[in-house]
Amino acid sequence: MTNDEIYRQICQRVEAGLPVTLTVTGRSMEPLLKGNSTTVTLVKPALPIKKYNIALYRRDNGTVVLHRVIGKRREACESKIRRGERREYGGKYNFRGDSEYNTEKGVPFKSISAIAIMAETDGKTRKLTGLRHNIYGFLRVKTLILRRIIHALGKRTRKRSVEGEEWRVE
Repeated sequence: MTNDEIYRQICQRVEAGLPVTLTVTGRSMEPLLKGNSTTVTLVKPALPIKKYNIALYRRDNGTVVLHRVIGKRREACESKIRRGERREYGGKYNFRGDSEYNTEKGVPFKSISAIAIMAETDGKTRKLTGLRHNIYGFLRVKTLILRRIIHALGKRTRKRSVEGEEWRVE
């Protein structure tokens, strides 16, 4: 079965209101979701999609991605009936993997297929909704610069130790 066929089946099940469980591959959402050892439960996305939700979406090039919503554009609001007038907003969202530094901006709502609500790693189940998850998401998003600095220092240290320099604490 091809990836397109699997993706189509996921979309059909989710649209029918059925939860879908799949195994995460890749490392972009580590440490929360570990590649090949974490399974996530996906459900149909409802408006509004909230900041720090983890969503399954398809890029324009066909790649299917599971990343965190780190922001939404002003027009990314739910349909509202205000003063007798119905307004529909398609909306665009910004995404980033927890272990990545680049933000994918302007993903339209129509590209979002599902929202992750539960994850299981090594027998431990964790909810991907609610206050605790939002605090974790907030910290992952807001510590990006700090994580970049630590990563760069780690690379520099590894490079020096590979070149043969010794490091001593005195």
